[in-house]
Amino acid sequence: MQEMEFVALSGGGTRPPLTMEERIGGCIYEYTDVEVMINEQRGARPVPFAGMDKSGRGVCIKFSRDPNSCTLGLLCPLRHLIGDKQVVCKHWLRGLCKKGDQCEFLHEYDLSKMPECYFFSRYMACSNKECPFRHIDPDSKIKDCPWYDRGFCRHGPYCKHRHRRRVLCPLYLAGFCPKGKECKLAHPSFAIPQIDRTAGPVFKVNTAITCHNCHERGHKAGNCPHLPNMGQQSFDSTFQSNGDTERKSLQEVVCFKCGEKGHYANRDDVKEKVIMVNSILKAIEKASKSREFNSLITETFDLAKKQAEEHVKNGKRPFSVVIKDNFAVEDVKMTCASKMLENYIAPYTATIASRLFAAGGCLIGKANMDEFGMGSSSINSHFGPVGNPRDRERRENDFRVAGGSSGGSAVAIAEGFADVSIGSDTGGSTRNPASFCGVFGFKPSYGLMSRYGLVPLCNAFDTPSFFTHSAEDAQKYFEICLGKDPRDLTSLDLPPSTADDLPQSLKGIKIGIPKEFHNDYVSDDTLKLWRHAVSRLREAGAEVVEEVSLPNSPYSLSCYHILTASDVQSNMARYLAIFYGHRSESEGDSFQEMIARSRTEAFSPVVRRRIFAGNFFNLKENRGKYFLQAAKVRRLIQQDFQRAFGQVDALLVPSTSHSAPLFSEVLKKSLEEKRKDDFFTQSANLCGLPAISVPYGHCGLGFPIGMQLICDYLKDEKCIQLGKFLHDIR
Repeated sequence: MQEMEFVALSGGGTRPPLTMEERIGGCIYEYTDVEVMINEQRGARPVPFAGMDKSGRGVCIKFSRDPNSCTLGLLCPLRHLIGDKQVVCKHWLRGLCKKGDQCEFLHEYDLSKMPECYFFSRYMACSNKECPFRHIDPDSKIKDCPWYDRGFCRHGPYCKHRHRRRVLCPLYLAGFCPKGKECKLAHPSFAIPQIDRTAGPVFKVNTAITCHNCHERGHKAGNCPHLPNMGQQSFDSTFQSNGDTERKSLQEVVCFKCGEKGHYANRDDVKEKVIMVNSILKAIEKASKSREFNSLITETFDLAKKQAEEHVKNGKRPFSVVIKDNFAVEDVKMTCASKMLENYIAPYTATIASRLFAAGGCLIGKANMDEFGMGSSSINSHFGPVGNPRDRERRENDFRVAGGSSGGSAVAIAEGFADVSIGSDTGGSTRNPASFCGVFGFKPSYGLMSRYGLVPLCNAFDTPSFFTHSAEDAQKYFEICLGKDPRDLTSLDLPPSTADDLPQSLKGIKIGIPKEFHNDYVSDDTLKLWRHAVSRLREAGAEVVEEVSLPNSPYSLSCYHILTASDVQSNMARYLAIFYGHRSESEGDSFQEMIARSRTEAFSPVVRRRIFAGNFFNLKENRGKYFLQAAKVRRLIQQDFQRAFGQVDALLVPSTSHSAPLFSEVLKKSLEEKRKDDFFTQSANLCGLPAISVPYGHCGLGFPIGMQLICDYLKDEKCIQLGKFLHDIR
């Protein structure tokens, strides 16, 4: 036997060591805030926050003043509270009480009337010193029924003793329990006799029951004879099951919170999480069924599922995202639709993509596009052209194009497998396909969206942009991605607008119609819709100004192509097939020959033509003749728009001069005709202005045509708001 250790005293002698009670006995006990609230009975008031009462109904004032004054009875949409209820309903505290007004317990958060503590009642001990529930002495409670503990009580619910569920004794179930009747666990009897239902109850019904509807004794409110016959079952038959009623299957159970079948109310949050994940799974399913339009270069379905599960776990609502394949996403291919970057894996994530992912975005895939963003039809891709989902007619080797260069991103919205789709807009690459595919396309002001992670085409014009299903969605995702990025020195901080800063209607709004945009480029269908939009704006109360002049707009196309070609030549110089990119198998005899062969094989004729043009404009003898002159014209165009916005709030022009053409028609177009497709959009890029393409109408063949609103610099939210108004009045 181990001897007890004694502690030596300073004055001599020894003593046994102190017990734990003796050690803490002299300490001053400090009460917590919760204990003080319980002692002072604070919180004895109705539920302090929304959601505690899952029914969400208020208290009937008439019934509170006089129970006879509310003539609706159980049909009253408000709660009827009885003041003589002494205990708070434990099911109501969990949000699960289905009895509502018929519950015999209190539906209010009152610390003085809390139910009994489960742990104290079961184990005679509770480790929670701040437990808000009542600790009742077991000697003062009704005794447990000895017959029920043994397995069966013939008195059933009318027994004067308490029927408490117990844990089955594993030894008894195995065959023998040495404790016998003294065992605290249940010894059930499986040979239970059938109840004689013709004999009636052993005890009479408690006549002290008071009806909450008519306040008469002897019946419950659910069986009240004064209720109108609404074809409803009685309360007892609805909420209390007897031997004749079978338990409902889970498929028949109706959740009283959401009204749908298949789950109880306490599983509603789980169901909601499943629904949120299923929304991403449905988007994946739609994307897999839309492969015929070739809208995605890289499918990231597994990544989307993983992101959805993580967002739901973190309490975020996931939404589907498609990103143009010239934005970097870490560990995902970024090809720019070019053979040069066919197998390139991005080592980091673009800022606009990371902000969407942080808000709940799930990447469905990387969208197809024109190679490096050079084109306006999305047919110049190493991975094949993009088809337009608005054209379901099958033709041999022919189809309607989706517009470009962000055609794949527009198709993702048109087909419905993306909540938001990201594109880049250099000269109309977002608004052009938005018009052809009949979706919203918003280009923000230059500098408001970070370009970090975007493969540059023209640094001065490139703008990350949005495709959405509505103007409200455009505003939502614009705000998510808005903000200065220290990794992009051109990014700006836009102060948030208030409701007072934005127009509440079209009344008093001045809309300008540039007369220089009435030219031979506009088709008859587009001109008809343009005039219709002007008349609808007038009817809505807007003031239409048709004498707005932009005198230098006819020179914008030449200016735009000179400046972009000069930037393209510089940006494409980084693809040397040394550190990354396609390398020719026949490398040649020299380093220069290897680079030349690799670039010739990897770049399409469209890209090589832009590079050659840029080299020409940047030659020493041509730079002052072309590039510098184009920069001056750009400044004149900016001044034209500044003067125009001194007269009007926005400019209304078509997004495109015509509806989506056939693939065969695009191939027949000359280079000059293809460049005219950018006439209505590239001016906003030259000036860095916000612009939104709104799906407005259809041409004679039934294909969509968009109208475009251009606003002053940094008036992006106003531009989106006016776009919403234009879409509503069409």
